[in-house]
Amino acid sequence: MYSRDQILTLAYNSDRDTSDRTIDSHIKNVRKKLEKLGLGKGKVESVYGVGYRFVDCE
Repeated sequence: MYSRDQILTLAYNSDRDTSDRTIDSHIKNVRKKLEKLGLGKGKVESVYGVGYRFVDCE
C-alpha cells in the first residue's frame, strides 16, 4: 500500500512542484490501460484516507 506522498516521492524529483491530484490522474490512466489489456477491474484499489494498493486477484 502506498500513500499519494510516497508515490510522488518515488515518481518525481523533489525539485518539481506537483500536486497529489496528479497521482490520481495517473492512477486513472493506469486503470484504463489495465482494463484494455483485459486484466480486469479492481487491480488498483483506492484506500480511503491512505492512498492506493495493488491487488492480485488471481
